[in-house]
Amino acid sequence: MTLLAVDDLATHFPTRRGLVRAVDGVSLTVERGETVGLVGESGCGKSTLAKAILGLVPVTAGSVRLEGREIAGLSDAAMRPVRRRLQMIFQDPYGSLNPRHLIRDILGVPLAVHGIGTGAADRRARVADVLAAVGLPADAANRYPHEFSGGQRQRIGIARALVLRPDLVICDEPVSALDLSIQAQILNLMVRLKEEFGLSYLFVSHDLSVVRYFTDRVVVMYLGRIVESAAVERLFQTPLHPYTRALIDAVPDPARRRSVTVLQGDLPSPVDAPKGCAFHPRCPLATDRCRTERPALRPLEGHTVACHHAEQALA
Repeated sequence: MTLLAVDDLATHFPTRRGLVRAVDGVSLTVERGETVGLVGESGCGKSTLAKAILGLVPVTAGSVRLEGREIAGLSDAAMRPVRRRLQMIFQDPYGSLNPRHLIRDILGVPLAVHGIGTGAADRRARVADVLAAVGLPADAANRYPHEFSGGQRQRIGIARALVLRPDLVICDEPVSALDLSIQAQILNLMVRLKEEFGLSYLFVSHDLSVVRYFTDRVVVMYLGRIVESAAVERLFQTPLHPYTRALIDAVPDPARRRSVTVLQGDLPSPVDAPKGCAFHPRCPLATDRCRTERPALRPLEGHTVACHHAEQALA
């Protein structure tokens, strides 16, 4: 069952230099119980897309539907009950928590805002339950964010996302600011919570090794557009887009037997995107057609890919 459906979504920002096409016609779905990875270099539009889905940045065009209901462009009042079902885990486990508030308030205020619980005592019990679910003691509620380690603060961020019992949690680089050993603990916690709370995840990351471990399906973005998507193992075993292949090849793998694609150059500016295929200035397969004709997303051998030369990867 489709929980989230994004269709041809665009988010553009006018600047003095021109129009920034941060998200430029993106379509994707998240099924109930599924974890979808959203990957790409910094600046490709991943986080902007996540915030646009949540209504945190304006949508220029397109549709966002939650179980069939259109939520793009809703007023703050109309969006409030939707936010109970859509929550976010942020990258910075300290910057996303108000340092002046006790943890009991950080977790309890959303319950009060949404009218959840029969009173203060019930809400305190709910806060204690969600703290226990993320592996923190009940007395953590009476402390401030600065009294916790980075990993513990991210557990609090996860607890804040889960206290309203959402259907979908959007995770914006939730472990990138943590040490590797703590990353593993947090990822394992999120796997367990997915089953315990019946969650679906949209997992935004630039770390392909984390994405391979954590997700069911992967969507690859480049310069505001999707260039490839597939089930996680299919994508890693047979990447069809040269950009996807370069991202995967950047992950160290001593067992790799094939030649490695090295990504050249920097991500172009979204103000002045290349004509045709936006990836062609960095692509080893680029031809004149790539420089003039933008490839459409098309199904191919279990993938959806936007590349004129995707068949070469299969060959």
